Amino acid sequence: MSDVYFTRCYAPHIRLVQARIEQKDDRVFMLRPEILEVLASNSFAISAHIAGRCVGAAGVVNLWPGRDACWMLLSDIKSLSHRNKLSIIRKIKAVLDVWPTPRVEASVLCDFEAGHRFARVLGFVCEAECMKGYHLGKDASLYARVK
Repeated sequence: MSDVYFTRCYAPHIRLVQARIEQKDDRVFMLRPEILEVLASNSFAISAHIAGRCVGAAGVVNLWPGRDACWMLLSDIKSLSHRNKLSIIRKIKAVLDVWPTPRVEASVLCDFEAGHRFARVLGFVCEAECMKGYHLGKDASLYARVK
């Protein structure tokens, strides 16, 4: 069994993960190519790798002073071992625990139950149950972690 290791995230990592997810699940927020470079070049963006394969990418984007948004893409989450899932969760929580901005938000499509569970595991609290027409006409819930 391979362990998870983390590296700085670059746009190609996000593209790889997004392509794997796109093949299996249409509930993910698909990112336009010009946004990938912006996400990867922000103050915080990491990639998770197992056995040389990029399985996830995550980061935090500053919206304005005092308010940031968290983003994350994970492919093949069901195929990851419990140990690897825990490593990824612990890494993200460790970063969020020391993140300097008092408010970090995350959006999850309303019908994506695994995304809601993951947000809660990371310490986010649902503030808006269902925002209509949030992304490409799909509804999403707003989560926040406030210090």
